[in-house]
Amino acid sequence: MVVTFPLTASAAAKSQFEEVVKNKALKMSLPWEEHNDHDITGATSLEEARRAALDLLLFAFSKEIKQDSEKGEDQVERQIAKCFTPQDSEEDETSDRGFEVLLFTSVDKDELFLCVRMTLPEALRVAYSAQYRLQLSNDAIRALDIELPDWDDNVPAYVKYDPYYLKELTNGNIENVRSLLQMHESPTGEMSPLRSVDRIRLLSDLVMHNINLNLWRRHGIIGQIYPAHCRRPLLILRQRWASFSKLFCLRQPIDEIRDYFGESVAFYFAFVEFAVRSLLLVVACAVGLHIYGIVRGHGWDKSSHVVYATIISLWSTIFLEMWKRQQATLANRWGTDGTNHSSVQEQLSPYFDGAVIPFEGNTKKLVWGPMGNRAIIGRTVAILCTVLFSGVVLIAVYANLCLHGYLRRNGDNIGANLTSIALTLQIKFVDFVWSGWSTKLTILENNQFESTLHHSRSRKLVVVKLMNTFAGFFYIAFAQQFIEGCPQDGCMPVLSQSVFFVYVSYIVFGLMDVVVPILQVKWAVVSEAEKHRKETGVEAKPLSLLEMQAKMPSYSGSEQSDDFLQIFFPIFFVMFFGITFPLATILVPIVFLLQLRCDAWKLVHAYQRPYPLMAVSIGEWRMQLLEGVCYAAVFVNWGLIVFQLDLFQGYDTSQKFVAFFAGEQILLTLKVLIAWVIPDVPERVRVMSVRQDVQRDRFFNEEAETMNFALENKQEVTEQMAKSLSDTFGLRTMGKYPGLDEHSKYYEQPLIE
Repeated sequence: MVVTFPLTASAAAKSQFEEVVKNKALKMSLPWEEHNDHDITGATSLEEARRAALDLLLFAFSKEIKQDSEKGEDQVERQIAKCFTPQDSEEDETSDRGFEVLLFTSVDKDELFLCVRMTLPEALRVAYSAQYRLQLSNDAIRALDIELPDWDDNVPAYVKYDPYYLKELTNGNIENVRSLLQMHESPTGEMSPLRSVDRIRLLSDLVMHNINLNLWRRHGIIGQIYPAHCRRPLLILRQRWASFSKLFCLRQPIDEIRDYFGESVAFYFAFVEFAVRSLLLVVACAVGLHIYGIVRGHGWDKSSHVVYATIISLWSTIFLEMWKRQQATLANRWGTDGTNHSSVQEQLSPYFDGAVIPFEGNTKKLVWGPMGNRAIIGRTVAILCTVLFSGVVLIAVYANLCLHGYLRRNGDNIGANLTSIALTLQIKFVDFVWSGWSTKLTILENNQFESTLHHSRSRKLVVVKLMNTFAGFFYIAFAQQFIEGCPQDGCMPVLSQSVFFVYVSYIVFGLMDVVVPILQVKWAVVSEAEKHRKETGVEAKPLSLLEMQAKMPSYSGSEQSDDFLQIFFPIFFVMFFGITFPLATILVPIVFLLQLRCDAWKLVHAYQRPYPLMAVSIGEWRMQLLEGVCYAAVFVNWGLIVFQLDLFQGYDTSQKFVAFFAGEQILLTLKVLIAWVIPDVPERVRVMSVRQDVQRDRFFNEEAETMNFALENKQEVTEQMAKSLSDTFGLRTMGKYPGLDEHSKYYEQPLIE
């Protein structure tokens, strides 16, 4: 974890901090009742607050771990942690400390960097206290007296880390504990049951739920908070994954992505890879029908369009159902499909303004909660603004379409083509504007957690983006013929032209996703170097990797939501209007391959390392959006067949509606049958889930029987663990923090289930 402290302050920042002092807002950053000697709440100036904040963090991270050699329980934790530590690190001066701290100033002396890394023994101790889940090995399953027919293909269960029971599984031989858990190589080369993302989560949870660093950042006390990139795995990902030389390579190191960026990012890239593979089937069908038409001498006739529309309608359901299976497979392999009993909490929103309030389930306990009616007022304002903006967007789209029709009727084909291009640019411009406004509106809602903040923003984006993107296409497809009439050759050529322009725009703007963050980083570095040269007359030294990351933009849930929409909407175009220009679907896999490499490249070159969010899927609301579009595709495709092709030319309007109703009902029935036939969970995953349940039951039952001897010493051990962690973090009243109290975390850990 990296925390930066600005060493300079503008007059505006100082004035803003004076208002913070008047409102006593800093008291909310330390939510325990008594404060230690390193008290920031009494600071009267911004400089004083920054010094107090730095002193508090340094004090917290520099405390030595106090081990009581007479306590067998502490010795077990220490010995278990020691068996995971390389032998050559025993004499390290930081071996008795919970954290490794690096403090340095920036090249131009305007920022102070505090870099903190949790040592392996401390991380394991916190993992035990937080009931963090780690994966068993096959040796552990054998130790539980479980026999399986296919060990090589087995996915062991994830269970809460318990050093005491691990010792019992090895009959007291602590040296054999390493074989009971899946081991991972850390960036420093040591083998550990904790990945780097696990340490980041544990450290962030320990710090952020005892000190509200987000509040400090909002008030200008600290600059940035971000997990640091690790050079060795970063270089490996750059070479094996994020290189444009692998542009047309469909295989990704998805497990390595998960181990470095977390499950949420890994699910995104897994989805993009799956979408490319699935779209190749649609492309093959389009090319096959095109070749068939050429051989028969009639090209794309009415029957070809009907067949292709049927294929797309049914493919959309197969695509969704197969992704559900792939998603379930990954979630099972990564251990996120079961109930997570860990007390590691969600990341608080950096914009959340809350207070410590009584917990609804038990008023003796205190939790973070919203203040007043701000959330209700914010949601109301956000809904009204979203509706108003959507109305403005529809008016703008209609104006463009009216201009297009006017130019076409007057024979100005060049002008009409330019309006089609203008509609594509208008879509991108509105998306850009609404992306910023939706963020501000979402902040007004005062969402407590970062996940709800990004989901709320994403829903606003989707509502406006759907109207902005598809309103014009739906007007041309279904309304224009009744309002102003279609050209002599029909409305289908106009749709084809517009769809082609949209596909090309996704390629161009996909490249912009790489160019923009690179330019941001380059500009920040160059401008800072120029400022340093003018002030000192000396050329600035090259920035280190740690300092360079401070110049990079952050990659949060908002950026990931934007990336998802960049993938979703080309898929929606294929599902809705693929039959208008079948061969143009060849461009969509190319768009996705380019987007995949661009996103991979920017994550390892141009963005700060994101917080490794855990995830069980790409998101429930995204799955609901995909499912809704899949069913809407039936109505759109069959509507185009009935109302745009000459297949029903001799029918009047009422007869066309009857044909439309009959056709879409048949297709809907087929889609429902396909969804029913294809189970959401593969049989192999179902078997693995049963095995993992047996392993967890055996583990916890054996653990309860083994650990009953500790019941008499439970209170003593609990108090000792609380004191040890409290001393380590430098806080006298840890138990009064609401998050710890609510989840019985770190200081009230039972030894049996």
